[in-house]
Amino acid sequence: MVELPSSGDNLGKLDYESEISKADLIKFLEEIVAQLKADDKLTISTLGAEASFPFTEPMELEVETDYNKHINARELEIEIEFREAKGSD
Repeated sequence: MVELPSSGDNLGKLDYESEISKADLIKFLEEIVAQLKADDKLTISTLGAEASFPFTEPMELEVETDYNKHINARELEIEIEFREAKGSD
């Protein structure tokens, strides 16, 4: 299971946004890759909230970039859409 770095918030649903270190980001992404290689289910959790994604192929990958020149900030958004595996209810 991929554990998101703690932000100190008690989340009732899995909706996560936090500033993290490069090392924590790398660990998070490596754990996602390891789960995808090992199984057809991805589970992510933080502070008692957990989301599980049993999936089948193909998956949809969306990559968006943006730049806000007023605050000199770049954004890279990676979205993965899974088709749920049959019998995963």
